[in-house]
Amino acid sequence: MEVKDGLSINPERTIKIQPLIETFFGSITALPFGVEEAELTAQIISILKIARTAIGSYDVLVDCGYQRV
Repeated sequence: MEVKDGLSINPERTIKIQPLIETFFGSITALPFGVEEAELTAQIISILKIARTAIGSYDVLVDCGYQRV
C-alpha cells in the first residue's frame, strides 16, 4: 500500500523502477488480514492510546500479521 502510494506521486520514476517493483512483489508472501487481525489491531491501538504511546498504524498491522504466523 505505501509503495503504491509513493509511486503514484512520481509516475516517471514508477516507469523507471517498475521491473524492480514487480520482482520485489513477486518475492514476498502477503499474509491474510481478516476480522481476527482487525480486532487484534483495534485492541493494540486502544492499549497504546490509553498508555499515550504512539506508533504508526502500519506498525500495528505488521505486529498483527506477525502474531498470526
